[in-house]
Amino acid sequence: MNEVEAFIGKMLAAARSPIPRSSGSAVQTPAQNNAPRGAQSSTQLSNPALQDLPPQTPPAAQSPASTAERLTYREAFERFAALDPFAATTTHLIERLQQARIDVPAGLETDRDACLDLMMSTLIGPNLGAGRITFVYDYPASQGALARLRGPVASRFEVYLNGLELANGFHELGDATEQRGRFEHDLAERRRRGLPTAPLDEHFLSALEKGLPDCAGVALGFDRLVMCAAQAAHIREVLAFGFEEEADRQLS
Repeated sequence: MNEVEAFIGKMLAAARSPIPRSSGSAVQTPAQNNAPRGAQSSTQLSNPALQDLPPQTPPAAQSPASTAERLTYREAFERFAALDPFAATTTHLIERLQQARIDVPAGLETDRDACLDLMMSTLIGPNLGAGRITFVYDYPASQGALARLRGPVASRFEVYLNGLELANGFHELGDATEQRGRFEHDLAERRRRGLPTAPLDEHFLSALEKGLPDCAGVALGFDRLVMCAAQAAHIREVLAFGFEEEADRQLS
């Protein structure tokens, strides 16, 4: 998490750093080009666009990473949903969602993890990372995905800034047998719920069988990070080709 915190902090600080006011940005008139060397430095005209820039606070003082927060999954739920996600029953989770006037799709009464995911996306996530990076870690083992387990929790974390999820990280699972079991369990659950299924990724499982070094992986939403750094109101503002424009093109 420390490496992720440092990277995000550097990206945000770089985006907010002032434009250098170097002599290379100066503008000279033809008369000044012919003036003696000593006279040029005293008569150079600064770039007007640079002169209009407001004074900026040093990036380190603005960086949300300078005061990063760390919360366990349990602490996040206790703070923003007033319940223990490891102890609450599925019925209790649904009741809490309904109290918050959140629509609960049919079928969630038999899917506890889906209830937790819905609660995270509606009640918890939007409140995380207010003005600073927040790491949420120690997810329930049932949400381990590709992460190793430590008893009842998975070695997994997510990163939030101003209510937006920026990254998802794992201490990568290297056990091919356990990973195959998780894949098969997920497929069985999708079949039970009538959802589309995909074949097992045998190439990935074969690679695990050959041995995966002890490692961690982090998926960072770079467009989301740029959106935060640019203080954009919508992700379309930082995309070269937005989804809506592509959809309009296909329909035309």
